[in-house]
Amino acid sequence: MKLLAVGLYAAILLVIGYLASKRVKSIRDYFASGKNLGFFHVAFSARATGESAWLLLGLTGMGYTVGVQAFWVVLGEVLGVCGAWMLMSRRFKRLTDRYDSITVPDYLESRLRDSGHTLRLIAAFALVVFVPIYAGAQVFATGTAFHAFLGWNHFLVPRSASAWSCSTSPEVVLPRWSGPTYSRAA
Repeated sequence: MKLLAVGLYAAILLVIGYLASKRVKSIRDYFASGKNLGFFHVAFSARATGESAWLLLGLTGMGYTVGVQAFWVVLGEVLGVCGAWMLMSRRFKRLTDRYDSITVPDYLESRLRDSGHTLRLIAAFALVVFVPIYAGAQVFATGTAFHAFLGWNHFLVPRSASAWSCSTSPEVVLPRWSGPTYSRAA
């Protein structure tokens, strides 16, 4: 039954990715959904990406370990994230529209007039270093979750889980910002 649920979830992700991919017409659509998503979708997707395994496994484990006191972390997280979004999102959207930027490195390069692409190189270096660390942590967390729910070997699961996530993730198979956004809501 549990394995059926995992298969159903993978199928739902594939359908969401396929449907969302039909809207991709340009690089702007690919990276930022044409910058036409609403505030809630962007905020939800950003937070789902930013919190990921820490929220799913770490915070729930903390709640189990320390009890009700863990709600202070939740309260601080919600207030901090909401405050940051309320204070920054509209202004940042206006500025990225003004500079016709899709990504943060695009924006910084345009705003700071970096014609030598130094900021883009620094951003690329940071991504090359830190994205594999982040992705590895997510794969390890997936292995932990699969071990807890399905009883699979914790150290073998990350290999199969990374292959599974790469084969079913809308971000990998059929990328579009709204695909990952809606899949995180599923």
